[in-house]
Formats: sequence, structure tokens, C-alpha cells
Amino acid sequence: MKTELATWSIGQLLEVRGYKTMLVVNDEYQRGDVWTESQRQMLIDSILRGFHLPLFYFRLKEINIESMRSDRLEVVDGQQRMLAIEKFCTTNMLLLDPCAANSRFPEHLRQEPCSWANRTYNALDPEDRARFDRAQLSIAKVKADDNEVRDLFIRLNSGSDLKPQERRDALPGHFCEFINDVGGRLYRTPEGEKLLKGGRPLFTELMKLRPMSDRGTTREFVARLAILLFNYRRVGRFTEITQSSIDDFYHVHLNWDLNAQDASSMNESIEDIYVHLKDWEGPRLLKHEVIHTLFLWVELDGQYKSDWKSRFSECLARFKRQRLDANKTRNHAQPDPMWIDYGQFTSSNASKADSIQQRHEFFRNWMMRELKPQPLANSRVFPPHVKQQAWLEVDGVCAYSNQPELCQDANRIDFYEAEFHHIVPYSDGGSSTMDNVAVTHRACNQKIGAQHVPVINADGTRRNGAKVNAS
Repeated sequence: MKTELATWSIGQLLEVRGYKTMLVVNDEYQRGDVWTESQRQMLIDSILRGFHLPLFYFRLKEINIESMRSDRLEVVDGQQRMLAIEKFCTTNMLLLDPCAANSRFPEHLRQEPCSWANRTYNALDPEDRARFDRAQLSIAKVKADDNEVRDLFIRLNSGSDLKPQERRDALPGHFCEFINDVGGRLYRTPEGEKLLKGGRPLFTELMKLRPMSDRGTTREFVARLAILLFNYRRVGRFTEITQSSIDDFYHVHLNWDLNAQDASSMNESIEDIYVHLKDWEGPRLLKHEVIHTLFLWVELDGQYKSDWKSRFSECLARFKRQRLDANKTRNHAQPDPMWIDYGQFTSSNASKADSIQQRHEFFRNWMMRELKPQPLANSRVFPPHVKQQAWLEVDGVCAYSNQPELCQDANRIDFYEAEFHHIVPYSDGGSSTMDNVAVTHRACNQKIGAQHVPVINADGTRRNGAKVNAS
């Protein structure tokens, strides 16, 4: 096999492609046009941003018919890229807009000028079109017989496909760094020695996950766990975590703050859980058990006297044993309630938001009955479950939106940006309970300050708030 390297512009590629017999696809082993529209759009966007594409492999083949001889090229590798370029230049394919609401572009690219956003090839600015046409492609022309070229094709495509998390591991940004640290990742020394960097013992010891050899499974679970927790704090409810939503989070949060409260509090909770469960002797912890343990831990920590932590391991072991027994009743005429309200949601649609919510409500109620945690003396801070319930009950609308002297904005407030106000001021003995919480804008909360201002509901009724131990 002989290989000749060349550099073509995109204009040259299209010119050669225009002669139907000069650059062809061998349908015996090549796939058809299988890329999605978004994949094509991202490729063209990459070219316009100056990214260099991987090598194209073309087979140089001589065609001899009687006394006539002709050369043609067959695509060995690069067909999808070539078809994407061709489609962009010959159809009305629109390019992506980094600033669109549904865009998956990271924040730093949203802030950069993009003169080709929402443009077709024919609608590009002359400068952009000329730059696109002149973009350089690296071409490898190979001379090989049929067996050799098939072997080349197999070799080029023999690497196992990257799993979604393995692709994310290559992304820049601090969220990627955070997940690699918490979940753990395999690194090799210059001498070839395998090392695990990061990886919390909650995952490696109690869950028996293997981040050095699982091709990203551990890190994907940690990413799901983190995104669930961060979104919960932001919108006050569980959200569905799909592969595409994880990708979106990675892209959008390239500038994620490693030192922010989200990161530090999750790390602290994970470490604290391990400290209190490190002597665990039962079967390994499962993913759904760790999800609900973390969420309950975050809710109770700082709001209840800490003696519940010493009982958590024993209670969790009882929960696990009872759940396993309940699972055995799944085919009975009357299955155990734990199977109905928890067990079945660990196997069917387990990652759906409604399933996670259903499981967590059951887990929380069961564990709270067993743990019997004692609330701290009235805390200035509302517990997470009070904030969530309060925000959901008003769908994020300011409690004082019916009182124009205080609030003139009836728009929904993001959970993460909402303030949770004591109707009866904390300094006057106001309780940190549902009876005394009001969802407000920050400005409204500051305007009210330490005054006792009842909430007037849409129907004219008033909420006067509540004091600690008020009769």
C-alpha cells in the first residue's frame, strides 16, 4: 500500500466531487448519509471557526477499459464529513445560532461574534464564504488492492466507539474537572503505570464502582447525581437526566465555579456520608440508594440535631433488607407497599423525574420515621423541603405580587434566585416553617426588611405568618 498526502481546499473537494465519476463512495462497505442535521451544522460551524478536520482517506483507483485509462478516487474514511459539506453548499441548510435558547454552545462561544448564525451557504457574508471555500483539508490518497483497502477501512474503524462519558471527559471546563475529581479517572504515568486520580470512597468502596476500568460509568453516575442536585436547588424539583441533558450541562457550564457552594456542599456531604457509613457490612449500595441518601442528608444536615447521623447506617440497612423482601412480592396478587411505592420505580423508567420523585418521597418518609431526627431550635434558615414546597405551591410567583406597593413583577422567579422571607420576622420569634414562609424577589424581601407584613392572597385572604410554639 502506498500513501500520498495532499492538501485540498473545500472548493477543490467540491470541484472534484462535482465530477460524478472522480470521487465516489463504495456502497459495498460504506454507510449512507447517517449524520443528523445538528451533527452537520456543528461540523460546518467548526470549519468556520478555523478548526482543522481529521484526515480524509481516498483510494486512488485506476480504471482500464480496452485502450482507455482513467483514474478515480473512492472514499475510504471521511464520507459523513464530505456529505455534510456538500449538503451545506448545495441546499438551504441553516447554521446554528450560539445565542439561541436551545443552543448547546458554551458560554464563552455565546459571547463571541458569529456572523454566520442562522445563515445558509448562499446567505453567508462574502468574507465568510471565501474563508469557508479556502479552508484546508488534509487528504491521504492510497494505492491499494481491494483486500488492502478493506483492511484499511476496518483498521480506521476498529477502535471501540467512545461512550458518551468518555467524550465528555475530553471537554474543557471546570465542571468536567469537578466530575473527574469526585468520580475518579484513570491516568498513566510516562512509565505506563496506571493511577487513579480522585474518586471518593463512597463510590469506590461502598458502591464498588471501578472508575479505572469502567470507561466512564462512575463519572457518568456522579455527573447525573450532581446535575440532579444542582437542578433541584435551582428549580425545586427533580428533573429528568438524559444523555443529551448531561451533554448540555457540560457545554453550558464550562465556566462553572469549582469553589462555589454547589461544589463544596456536595463534596462535604459525600465525605460526611462516607464517614458515617464506612463500616457498612451489607451488600454494596446501589445508585438509587445513594441518590436518595444524598438528598435526605442535604435536607437534614444543619436543620436537625446531628445524632441522626449515627443511626443512619443501621436504618439504611433495614430499608435495604425490607426493600429486597418487598421485591420478592412483585408478582403476588397484593405486592408489598414498598414494591408498589419504591421498588418498581428502580427498574421501570428509573431515570424519569416522576420516578425519582416518587422514590424519594417514599424513602424520605420511611427514613424519617426510623431516624426520628430532632429539629434544632428555630433556625433562621428554612429547611430545603420547606423552600421546595413553598416555591412549588406558588409556582415561583412572588407572594407579594398582589400588593403593588411592595411588588410590581408577577413573573415567575427562578427557584435558585428566589428569596424565602419570614412573614413574622425571625427576630420577633417567627418560625422557619411552611406557615411562616413567603417566596419573594430579593428586592421585595429587602424592601420589607424586619417588618411584619402579612401576605394578601389572590382571593383576598391574608396569611399572617406564625411564631415558634404559637398556640
